[in-house]
Amino acid sequence: MTAQWFPVVMVVMAIALAVGPVMMMRPSPRQARLAKLRTEAAQLGLTVHLPKWPKAHTQLAPVKAPDGAIRYLLPWQSPSTEIKPALLIRSSYTHELHVNGIWQWVQQPEQPDQSSLLETWVKEAAIPASVCAIGLSRAGVYVDWTESSQWSLSKLLAMLESMRVRLGAKEEHQREEE
Repeated sequence: MTAQWFPVVMVVMAIALAVGPVMMMRPSPRQARLAKLRTEAAQLGLTVHLPKWPKAHTQLAPVKAPDGAIRYLLPWQSPSTEIKPALLIRSSYTHELHVNGIWQWVQQPEQPDQSSLLETWVKEAAIPASVCAIGLSRAGVYVDWTESSQWSLSKLLAMLESMRVRLGAKEEHQREEE
């Protein structure tokens, strides 16, 4: 009797061996949600990629990238923007020297007015705890976000646009004075 079931068991095992790896390649619900979120961000004009954090940044930040944070970058409206790179990270402790108590400069801009504009913006903006870095680059304004909160993509875009407008308006004013 067991000899009759042996071919059936072998066929079932062969099917399981063939189908198992294929099923493992399917994305998990979390991976599918993140893929959808990042696709929507790209459609809204944001660039999404893994940040390359300096070692000092990784040691100071409460969340380590690239494991936990993805960079969402909003490009400048005009490519001739002469903004110097800047980087603020969320510190794991509060200190009176930090911007707004928790944001620590890792790369402070050379221009004091750009630095003060960014500091003022950070103090006024409602930045969720899932944002672990805020910065400026030649490419645009960005946040490094762990994508772990209920914070929506529309709020992220609005925050980045307000930062870009504030910094862009200051640059336009400087060009007019020259």
